[in-house]
Amino acid sequence: MLLSNRRRYFIELLHVIVIISILVVIAVKSYQVFLAKAEVTSMVYRFHFASAKTGNLMYFALHGEFPQNTEQALALLPPENWYIEPERKVVIEQGAVHVSSSTRRLAGKTLTMRPVVQEDDPTGAVHWVCGNKRESGWKVFGVDRTDIEDRHIPAVLK
Repeated sequence: MLLSNRRRYFIELLHVIVIISILVVIAVKSYQVFLAKAEVTSMVYRFHFASAKTGNLMYFALHGEFPQNTEQALALLPPENWYIEPERKVVIEQGAVHVSSSTRRLAGKTLTMRPVVQEDDPTGAVHWVCGNKRESGWKVFGVDRTDIEDRHIPAVLK
């Protein structure tokens, strides 16, 4: 009788351990996705994108079109306003800002933020979209080179 109770408790303990293990695996996978989303958000909301966006908008305001390359956008900014982190590579082409990362999770991946304007008001407010987003009534500039998985792109950027 005593051995039977011990065996039953041991089996129940094994079930608890299996259930906790499954929950840990699920939590770790969710956490990895969370970290990747945080890194993508960091790529957009840190200084390097703000500098690129400012250069783009200044060029657009002066010339009525977006810069064709990074040098055109940089030419209008004082050097102290252009900040790029060493682990990021920023390239501007046809107004689109491509930010590449060399960090562990997103090594070699690129995120593209493209300027869009309303087709009926091309000199109006400039908005920014991520990925290959197309909506009627908007003119999108540049080519999308985003190769980050959709599940790693925060909803705010979609």
